[in-house]
Amino acid sequence: MLYKKSRLYASILVIIVMLGFYLPTINGFNVITHSALTDKITNGTWVWAPEAPPTPGGIYWNFWSPTNLVLGFFQYLPLAVYVHNDHQFIPILATNWTWNGNELIVTLRHPYYWDTVNGPKPFTAWDVWTTYMIGIRLFGWYSNYGLYNVTVINNYTVAFWFKGIYWKNLDRTAAIVLASYIGAPYFQFGKYAKILATLNTSNLALSSYLSNLTSYIESLNVTPTSNGFYFPNVSSINDELMCWVANPYFEQAFPNSSIKYYPKMITYWSSGNTQTYNFLEGGLLGYCVTAIPYSIYETIKSEGYIIYMACTYGGVGFYLNPQIYPFNNPIVRQALYYAINTTELAEAYAPDYISGPTNFAGIPSGFLPEFQKMIPSSFFQGLNNYSYNLQKATQLLEEAGLKKVNGYWVLPNGSQLTISIIVPSGFTDFVALSQEFATQLNAFGIKAQVYELSTSDFYSEFFSGDFEAAPFFTPFTDTIDAWRIASIIPQPPFNLSKPTWYIYNGENYTINVSQIVIQMHTLQYGSPQYINDTGKLMAWYNYWLPAIADVQKVEPVELNPYEANWNAILSTHNQTLISTILFPFIAYDFEYMGPVIGLLMGYIVPPGVTPHLPTYVKPTPPTTTVSPSVAPKSSILPIVGGILVVIIVVAVVFTIIRRRGKPE
Repeated sequence: MLYKKSRLYASILVIIVMLGFYLPTINGFNVITHSALTDKITNGTWVWAPEAPPTPGGIYWNFWSPTNLVLGFFQYLPLAVYVHNDHQFIPILATNWTWNGNELIVTLRHPYYWDTVNGPKPFTAWDVWTTYMIGIRLFGWYSNYGLYNVTVINNYTVAFWFKGIYWKNLDRTAAIVLASYIGAPYFQFGKYAKILATLNTSNLALSSYLSNLTSYIESLNVTPTSNGFYFPNVSSINDELMCWVANPYFEQAFPNSSIKYYPKMITYWSSGNTQTYNFLEGGLLGYCVTAIPYSIYETIKSEGYIIYMACTYGGVGFYLNPQIYPFNNPIVRQALYYAINTTELAEAYAPDYISGPTNFAGIPSGFLPEFQKMIPSSFFQGLNNYSYNLQKATQLLEEAGLKKVNGYWVLPNGSQLTISIIVPSGFTDFVALSQEFATQLNAFGIKAQVYELSTSDFYSEFFSGDFEAAPFFTPFTDTIDAWRIASIIPQPPFNLSKPTWYIYNGENYTINVSQIVIQMHTLQYGSPQYINDTGKLMAWYNYWLPAIADVQKVEPVELNPYEANWNAILSTHNQTLISTILFPFIAYDFEYMGPVIGLLMGYIVPPGVTPHLPTYVKPTPPTTTVSPSVAPKSSILPIVGGILVVIIVVAVVFTIIRRRGKPE
C-alpha cells in the first residue's frame, strides 16, 4: 500500500511540474506571457531612437541646415529653460539675467568651452550674438515679442533689445527668448552675422539679397561642434545608428549631471513607428517615446519594459462653428458637451488620451494647480461642470427650441439636426476620436458624419472657418502666457476681437478676448490685473465653449530597466517632478522632448545607484532587479484554466487514494 501511495504522489508531482510548463510564469502578481526582456544595453551607454535616417548627401553639422542632425540639448544647450509645470527657470549657459527697461541683460557661464574636431574653443558672448543675430535678421526669431536686436556688452554679457509692448510679460518673454539653442559659434558663422548687423533687413530692396544669403548660410558644410551633452562621432554613422561621446567640457561645468554615468550615446535611426516597435521588442532602446496601440503596449510591458504615461499638458476638443445655426447659441454647445461621455471618447485612442477635467473646460489637469494657486478659490465655484449628463443635454436643447422626434433631434423649422466633422486623415488619433464623437452624437439622436481630409485641406478649411465641427488643440496652457488663445482658436469663424457676452455665476458679462490677450502680454505675470484677466478668460471659455468634449493627450514613455533606475523616480509619486525629469513636454509648444532635464540635473542613474533627488521628495533604495509588469488581460484565462486543471487532478487523485486506502 505504501508503494502504491508513493507512486500516486509521484504522479501528482509529475503532473504539477508538467502543468508548470503550461502555466505562465508567476512572480508575485507580475505575470510574464512573452519572452522576458534581456540586457542588451551596454554599460555606460545612453540608447534611444530620436531621429529619422539622415538625408543622403545632406548637410549634417550646420545648425542652420534643414537636413542637419542637430539633437537639442544633446549637442547644443540653451541659455536657460523654463519648466512650465513647475513654474521655475533653470540657468544653463546663462548664470543670471535682469531687465533694464526694454533690455534683457544676460550674464553667461564662464569659463566654458566648445568641443570641436580641433579641441576646445572658448564659449563667449560673441557665440550668442552670432546665433541670435542670424536668427533675428534672417529667420525672424521672436519678432512677435518685439525682439529686434542683440548686442555684446563684454565677453560674457549680452543684451537683447525689444520694442513695442508685447515683451512686457517679462517671465514669458524670458522663457521664450532664452530657450533657443546656441548652435552657431562665432568662429564658424561670425562673418555672416557681421554682415547682417549692418543691414536694415526690413528694407524690401534687400529681400533678394537676404534670400540668397540665407540659402548660402544653410548650405555651408561645416565640421561638427558641441556645447551640449555629447559630441557626434562622425565616422560611426551607418544605415542603422550613430555613436556620440560625452562632451568633457560639459562634464567639467556640470559635474552633477547624469552624463558621468553614460559617457557614450547611441542613436538609432527610426523611419516610423513600426521600426521603433521593432527596436523596443528587441530590447535595444533604453528610453523611447512613441505612440503605441494597446497590443504592443501590453506586449512590451509584459516583457519587462516600464511604461510611464506622461501628461503632455495639452488637450484636444471639438470646435463648433459659431457662424452656423444652431451652434451660434452657446446653450446648444453646452448641451452637446453634456451629451458626450469623455471617458469613452478618450478610450477611442487609448492609452494615448484620457478624459479632461469637465469643470475646467480647456485647461489640462496638469496645469490646474498653477491656476488654482493664482486664482482665488471662490472663483471656481461659479464655473459650469460639463460632466456626462444626457438629461441636462436634453433640457438645454429643448430650451434652445429643438425637439426630439422619433429618436432624432429636429430644429424649430422641422429639419433634422446634423453635424459634419472634418478631420486630417493623417492624424490617426484625431480620426479615432472623431469617429467616437460621431458615434455618441448619433446615439443621442444627432446625425453626425466624419469626413477625412488631407492635412493641408484640413488646415485650410479649419482656419478659414469652412467647417461645422473639427478636432483641434485646446488653447489653455500654463498661466505664464495668454494661453495661445489667439493662435489656436480659428479666426474666422471666431471673431475674438468683437465684444462677446457670457454668463458667470448667474451674472452677465462682456469681454473682448483679443484685447485681453494683448493686455496680458503687456503685464507682469502675477500682477493683480494679470490675475483678473486670467479669471475673465477662464469664465468666458467655460460658458462660451469654443471647443467641447475635452480629452487630454498623454504620451507612453517606454523605459528599459537595464538602462536606469527608473523606479527611484517613479516611486516618488510626485507627478510634477516625474514629468519634469522624464518628459517635460507642453502640447502645441513642442519643447524639451526627452529626459533632458533629468539628465542635466543628474536624476537619471544606472540600475543599482540611488539618485540624489530634490530634498522635497524621498528617494527609493537602489533597484538591482528587473520586475516585469502585469501581463495582458488575455493571459488571465489560460492561468485560471491551468489552475483549475491542477485542482481537478489533485482532487481526483486524492479521491482514488482515499478509496484505495479503505479496508477491503
